[in-house]
Amino acid sequence: MPQHKKPNNRWVKTQPTSTNKNTTPQQLVKFNLRLYYLISIFKPINLDPMNSLFQSPRFRAFLIHLIASSVLALGALVLVFRIWYPSVLAQVVGVTHVFILMLVIDVIVGPLLTLIIYKVGKKGLKFDLFMIAIMQIAVFSYGLHTVAVGRPAWLVFSVDQFYLVRAVDINSDGIKNAPSEYRHTPWFGPKWVAVKLPDTKEKRHQIIAETLATGHGLFASPQLYEPLANAKEKIQPKLRQLSELNKFNDAKTVQTTLAKWPSASNWLPLWSDHQSMSVLLDNNAQIVSIVDLNPSL
Repeated sequence: MPQHKKPNNRWVKTQPTSTNKNTTPQQLVKFNLRLYYLISIFKPINLDPMNSLFQSPRFRAFLIHLIASSVLALGALVLVFRIWYPSVLAQVVGVTHVFILMLVIDVIVGPLLTLIIYKVGKKGLKFDLFMIAIMQIAVFSYGLHTVAVGRPAWLVFSVDQFYLVRAVDINSDGIKNAPSEYRHTPWFGPKWVAVKLPDTKEKRHQIIAETLATGHGLFASPQLYEPLANAKEKIQPKLRQLSELNKFNDAKTVQTTLAKWPSASNWLPLWSDHQSMSVLLDNNAQIVSIVDLNPSL
């Protein structure tokens, strides 16, 4: 009988045998944890995170609050720096940094508080949002009121210079006896006026004594005001040459500033308790502009 060759064991596949035929619960838990970890790594990636952000109710509430606050702040900026404090008067009074800081805090803090506390279904959410709005309106109103009472009301010529008179500086006793056009402080920008003393010596002394007794200067008494055009003859002898500005300022700065106002031929000081500047005038004693040039050393 033919003999069969034994198969070569090198080509025979053997099945691996497991040393642990029974799987313990601990091993099963570990296996599930590893599987969950792998799935979490390879889960689908959100390719549009901004879309998810804008779909968040909390972020939408924050965005709406921020836009509303920004619109309110923009309106306040126009009112303050275009109407109440035109030109360089905001710098003269020194209101710029304080008011802008107040607006920034008000615009940022309110929306941020909304972002922090907003949660759909939260108990008392409406009350919290209401209190944030009340707080923000209160801060905004206080800041705007402070700026309003400190706004420039009159630019007054007296003796040999101009004075900036704020609404809060006006002598209330002088308002009662003032002509009708000067009994109310302007709300749409300061007006140019001049001080006119009474004709008789006795009345002049009386007015001066009464004004000094109240702690106000003559330039803060509306009862003494008259239109600036009526004081042309008093202003012209007091006009100063533009070359004098070089004594108190850098010559190049003076040249650059005056180049913007070619019609200016003279100047007078503008006094303010915060920062004094210079008023440029033409040969007919007409106001040209207020410029940021120091009128004295």
